[in-house]
Amino acid sequence: MAFTLLICIICKEINKKTSIPYASQILFVGIVFSFFSNTNLLGKSVDAILKMGAEELFFIFIPILIFEQGFNSDLFL
Repeated sequence: MAFTLLICIICKEINKKTSIPYASQILFVGIVFSFFSNTNLLGKSVDAILKMGAEELFFIFIPILIFEQGFNSDLFL
């Protein structure tokens, strides 16, 4: 868990300094980590995520994305 938070913080700082979108950075990091699924470094965590079904992923990510959009929306347009 702490490793994931560290990666997200690093991606957020890269987002502040460049114009690369944060969601694209997280997607790229996820793809890179999926290649390490056979190694002992991240193997068990990545395998557990890869074995998740679509419903579980939706239940995890949809509330987070809805909250993020609501939090970052401009109410005074």
